Amino acid sequence: MDTKEKYFSNISNRERAIFEGAISMGALFHQFVGTPFNKTNIASLEKAMEESFALQPCIDKVEVSIDLDRLDKAMTEFEYTSLSGDMLDV
Repeated sequence: MDTKEKYFSNISNRERAIFEGAISMGALFHQFVGTPFNKTNIASLEKAMEESFALQPCIDKVEVSIDLDRLDKAMTEFEYTSLSGDMLDV
């Protein structure tokens, strides 16, 4: 019995999509929220998130953008801040 058949044979495609989406969003928060960044590395952080989540099952396309207005408001005196969930559009 393959993994898909073993774990997902009793749920609908819709339920599987919801499950995979929830797992992906949970992973996003656990892996990236709290990451220190600023305007110089924002593009590479967005790209890292996109590329890592594109590897997960059932993910066809991922787009990540970090809200620059929220970044500006959260910037510390040391010219960086930590990523928070409200800055993300995924």
